[in-house]
Amino acid sequence: PFRFADLGRITRDFRAAGFAVAHVEERVVDVMEATSAAELIAWCRAFGLDRLLAPLPDSVAQAWEAAMAEEAESRLASDVIRLGGVTRLVVAVA
Repeated sequence: PFRFADLGRITRDFRAAGFAVAHVEERVVDVMEATSAAELIAWCRAFGLDRLLAPLPDSVAQAWEAAMAEEAESRLASDVIRLGGVTRLVVAVA
């Protein structure tokens, strides 16, 4: 999902595939919603953080989880925690 975070990479990869980027539009979208810090942490772990946390000592992983839970609770709005992201719509021509 982060492969094309760099706009230069989009242009380069599209060019390599025989396309010229004519227009790029960015849209901010909700990626996920959670009703609790625990639900958010479970989603983050399932999304790939488990692989990053696995080689770390348990104390470090637990500290990350506690910090994430605290931050999530501080951002709880209307009983929902939302994580957003940017989606790029790319128009390219051959």
